[in-house]
Amino acid sequence: MSHAPLRVESVTHRFGSRTVLKDISFSLPKGKVTALLGPNGAGKTTLFRILTGLIAPTEGVVQYGEYNLIEKPVEARREFVYLSDEPQVYPYLSGEEYLHLTAATRGLNKEDVKEHIASITHIFPNLPSLQEPLGDQSRGSRQKILFLGALLSQPRVLLSDEPIVGLDPTSIQQFGDQLRRFADDGGSVLLALHTLDFAEQFADQVIILADGELKTSESVGRKKLQTLYETHTQ
Repeated sequence: MSHAPLRVESVTHRFGSRTVLKDISFSLPKGKVTALLGPNGAGKTTLFRILTGLIAPTEGVVQYGEYNLIEKPVEARREFVYLSDEPQVYPYLSGEEYLHLTAATRGLNKEDVKEHIASITHIFPNLPSLQEPLGDQSRGSRQKILFLGALLSQPRVLLSDEPIVGLDPTSIQQFGDQLRRFADDGGSVLLALHTLDFAEQFADQVIILADGELKTSESVGRKKLQTLYETHTQ
């Protein structure tokens, strides 16, 4: 039986008497980049917290492949990696040490780690030395290294919240190109974004949230996202 890399079914979430997500359902297709768009307060952050298992939905199901995130959290978490909007790191580790630690936590063979690292560090040619402590590096450089760490484990699903904040224009292009490459190789990407230009350039489809509701889920095609966004959020 074939399973979607990520399936969200009838997810509702309440904080006390306040409903912040209302009956959200969508599937993340294999080999596609999906942009999650919506104004502040739309429910994007709460949805991401549910998708990563930080909180459980009040109602509904989150399924990674064949694994229910609530019932099989360990197995489900092996299917995805998450990049938050704030690159949290151990400041005393060098970039290389962080990548080795990440590889170890994802169960990669130690003998293959150096080869894996060598195969991905070319993605950002302007990246500072991996020997420098992460605490001494810029926000953008830390973000790039965390992204490289996410690629090490070759997940089926990559979740990222505001991934291009703090990146310079060249790095944004490199990041977008790599996301496309990841999807073209069969991965699935979900990005929470405010930047419509980036979504227009790199996403295959968009999901728009407003007032805790899913307003639309459709392919980008040749549509201007500004018009589509305004139609569903105003």
